[in-house]
Amino acid sequence: MGNKVILSNKNNRNANTRKKSNGISTLINVVNKKWFMTATVCVVVFVLLLGFLLSNKGAGNKVVNSNFVGYGSKVIYDAAPLPPGDEVKIPKDDWSQFEGTAPHNAKARLNKYLKKSDYEELFPNRYGFGKWTPYPDSTQQKFDFYSYDNLSKAIENMANVVYILDYREGQTWNQQMFVLHKDNNPNNTALRVREDEFFNLAESWVQNRPIIREIIDFGDFLNWKYENDSKREIAALLGIITQETAESVASDINTKLTTGLYWNEEIGFIVGQYQAQGYRDEEHKVYPPVDGKSYHGRGAIQLSWNYNYGLVSEIFFLDKNVLLKNPEKIVEDGVLGWMAVLAFWMTPQMPKSSCHQVLSPDFKFPNPDDAKKFTPGFGLVIIIVNGGMECGLKEGHVEQDSNGYLVVKDGDYRIWTRVNMYRKIASMNGADLTGEKLDTFGMPSWL
Repeated sequence: MGNKVILSNKNNRNANTRKKSNGISTLINVVNKKWFMTATVCVVVFVLLLGFLLSNKGAGNKVVNSNFVGYGSKVIYDAAPLPPGDEVKIPKDDWSQFEGTAPHNAKARLNKYLKKSDYEELFPNRYGFGKWTPYPDSTQQKFDFYSYDNLSKAIENMANVVYILDYREGQTWNQQMFVLHKDNNPNNTALRVREDEFFNLAESWVQNRPIIREIIDFGDFLNWKYENDSKREIAALLGIITQETAESVASDINTKLTTGLYWNEEIGFIVGQYQAQGYRDEEHKVYPPVDGKSYHGRGAIQLSWNYNYGLVSEIFFLDKNVLLKNPEKIVEDGVLGWMAVLAFWMTPQMPKSSCHQVLSPDFKFPNPDDAKKFTPGFGLVIIIVNGGMECGLKEGHVEQDSNGYLVVKDGDYRIWTRVNMYRKIASMNGADLTGEKLDTFGMPSWL
């Protein structure tokens, strides 16, 4: 009603009503000023609150890396061919993403997102520590293979490495690879460690296909924009490898959560159950096996097969033969063992993305069809690690069976172990797992 009077008086040009109009206008001006000031304050508060929510994604998730631009890798479509030769300078535009991920920046990350005291509580009887004992009549040596300090050093060492993979569009098998070490490398020179025989073939079926270049910076481990994602990542890594390395007691599934990191090698090869030499691809031309060497699973994520040992050797040592000739180095050096884990964790395995990448709730699948089948998060990490065996499974719950054993019902014990260790570590470091898909139910293997 008042608004109608104001508008009426504002437009009334009759001299007899001018006094009355001026009085009402004065009153309205006062009211309008007060309303405007109140509205302005409300808008400012709203904008500040919205900004806080967008920048923090909820309480306790502060921005800790304002320069974050990706998920540990950068993909360049139709990349310019790199010049021939063993040593190649990587263009500055390709490299600039990774400034700030140098080893000295990575050194303190582990302690920031998981305290040493919590780690000791989580893994009190890890390989070579606490009540751990060598398997009878085995060659196992007692030393703290999975120590917290070894993990921290591995994170620092891996932050020095950038891995560059080129392949032809539609020909993921047709590749060349480069490794760049950041320290003492002002010219950003990378070493060519592999070139498939057809990659630079002067034939139209090769040259007409553009080069896709993927640059992977291992220094992005625990280097997320949001603090909560870095907390989730260390919890996810340790949750995954607990299932791979735990010494379980058949009568109680809960022992899987207290005996993680007990093994550092495939048990069958330790106890002599399997043949002395395993996982040998005798026909592999790029990474041929060495006579008398076994490439069975070693380390927390079980590095296996001669071609994987050769690739990891190139990443670490710029020489494939170091680990092809001495694969046992993985279990003789705890830092190297952890580095092998991080190499697997950070490296995409086409067509699969990396474990690191898919942990992001905002991850965008390179292949849009994959977005219809998979949900980013811990469950998808399980698919990458062991999707052939653990896809489409629920976590389940623990019950006592007819023999009095505590077993997993309505789910899979491997999924249960991984998920519950993830939750356990998240409760220690304060990671928020709200809304994250944790199991693999409804997701197929990623092939």
